Amino acid sequence: MTLQSNKGAFDAIKARLCAQDVLGAATCLKTGYLDMAVPKRKTTPSKRGKRRSHDRLTQEKYIEDKDSGEMRRRHHIDMTTGMYRGRQVFEPKG
Repeated sequence: MTLQSNKGAFDAIKARLCAQDVLGAATCLKTGYLDMAVPKRKTTPSKRGKRRSHDRLTQEKYIEDKDSGEMRRRHHIDMTTGMYRGRQVFEPKG
């Protein structure tokens, strides 16, 4: 089945969409056909992989606190003692 054999069906769909003003009258009058974004070439697996290379999830890294020995994230307050970089930031509740 070729494009030429379906030309009548495509024209009917195009006319119906233009009549319903789904595409906008200016688009139908100016071009006379449906404007659609279609890629010129298939994306290669290499290119796709390079694009996805930064999409992975990273595991949060924890360090052992020097003062309390508790595990905490770097550059974050130690919630058990309320200390950050050698300063008392807040008083712990417990």
